[in-house]
Parts: sequence; structure tokens; C-alpha cells
Amino acid sequence: MKIKTLILAAIFGTALASQGAVIMQVQTTTDNVSNDLQAGWDRVDGGDAATSISGVVDGVTITVDAGFGRTHVNGSRYTDVDHTDGDLDNLLRGGRITNSAGTPVVLTLAGLADGDYSITTYHHATFDLSDGILDFDVNLTDANGTDVLVHNDLAISHGTSVTTAALAAPVTAFTVSGGNDVSLTFTGVTFTASDMLVLNGFELSSIPVATPEPGTLGLFAIGAALLFSTRRKRTSSLETRQNS
Repeated sequence: MKIKTLILAAIFGTALASQGAVIMQVQTTTDNVSNDLQAGWDRVDGGDAATSISGVVDGVTITVDAGFGRTHVNGSRYTDVDHTDGDLDNLLRGGRITNSAGTPVVLTLAGLADGDYSITTYHHATFDLSDGILDFDVNLTDANGTDVLVHNDLAISHGTSVTTAALAAPVTAFTVSGGNDVSLTFTGVTFTASDMLVLNGFELSSIPVATPEPGTLGLFAIGAALLFSTRRKRTSSLETRQNS
């Protein structure tokens, strides 16, 4: 009985396991050097003076509005970053920025197909912050126009090296319906005079609907058969004892 129980647990656990598929990786600005683009990623870029940049990736219009137009460039405080246990060096060394507590960075996605999604946004400054910390909030304006605080007092990561565990990369789930736009607003909370809130880029994934595949249906059938067999043997054994 224990063996059958374990088999059933394994079958149903396998059936329930499901992963979303990455459908878009976008760098929202680049450094002004030749090898600036993160390998395998697309980009939406703009000049140093532009406070708003926009571009189309896979039919989706991506817009980033920020209070400060400068992109990160090598030299001065803007230096290379070493993602010590990963491969996001080019992504993390640049980004659209804001240097004002009252002016957020806003990322808008227009033209997404209806469905469920998750988005990971990256926020890393290559320079050291003046007081060693900069907290920020994240608000989601979904396809229905509802504005909700989804992350509160997240600390931006900073410095010339960063681990995956330390990297500021919040994940937000949302639903698109009726083809409406979705926006994420990033607002600094603990700004000082020289702090800057950065949006380096984002990774968008689809969240699959939990529908069994043909192979999974077969596993359910096996599990049901084992369960039925176990119950039948129990009933037969009980009837035998009652008749004896």
C-alpha cells in the first residue's frame, strides 16, 4: 500500500509541475560602446538626452519614461559590472534612470496577447550609492486600469560586482485582457542627492494554463487504475472476513 501511495504521489506531482516559457528579454538601454548588448537579448534604446524611449519587440510596443535622460557609459562612475555567478554583465551595467524621489521610471507594454504573464525587472547600479541603500516601490497598472502596489521597499543592488542572490530582480505576475496596456511604475523611496534608480531591462514569461497534456492524461489513468485496484482489494478482503 505504501508503494502504491508513493507511486500515486509521484504521478500527480509530475502532472501538476508546470513551467512558464520565456517569450521576451529586453535591455532598456545600452552603454555607448560596441559590445554593449546582452547576448541573446533585444533592446529598446535612446539617446542620452531622451527621457522617454520606445521600440517594438515581437509585435509589442515597449516604452520607458524616466526623469533623467542619461544612459550609463563607461568611465567616471559608470563602470563595468561583474555578475559573479551568472552572465548578465552587459545588461546590468546600463539602464534608464531617474535621480529624483518624485519622478519614477515607468515601463509600459502595449500589444501583448491576452493571457497570464510574469515579468522580472532588473535594477542594478554599477556605482556605489551615497548611503549604501536605495529602496523603491513597484506599482502595477493592469489591463483593467487598476493601480496596485505590488512590491514595497525593495533595495536596489549596486557596485561593480553582484551575485544573483543580491541582484534586485522583482517578479510580478499580471493578466492581459482586451488588449489593453500594462504598466510598471518604479518609485524611489529613500533618495538622497546623488542616488539614481535604474531599470536595466526585463524578462517576460508566459504563465501556462494548467491543462493536462496527452502524456499527463495517461499518468492520471494509471493513477486512477492503481487507486481503483487498491480500493477493490480492500472491499474484497472486507467481504471475505465478513462471510467467514
